[in-house]
Amino acid sequence: MLDATSVPVVASGGVGTLADLRALAALRAGDRHLSGVIVGRAIYDGAFGVGEALAACGHETGGRA
Repeated sequence: MLDATSVPVVASGGVGTLADLRALAALRAGDRHLSGVIVGRAIYDGAFGVGEALAACGHETGGRA
């Protein structure tokens, strides 16, 4: 999808593990990457927390999340 369009791309659906988030964070098409990922059910079900999700995507939480 990143190759097919120039608009920001957000992944949604099927994200159930931190490994899924790490794989999505690693996606690249040239110098482009995903603009975001929608995660709902996995957090609601307690598979991981928001802070863990942010860390898996390479974001610093600064002790918050």
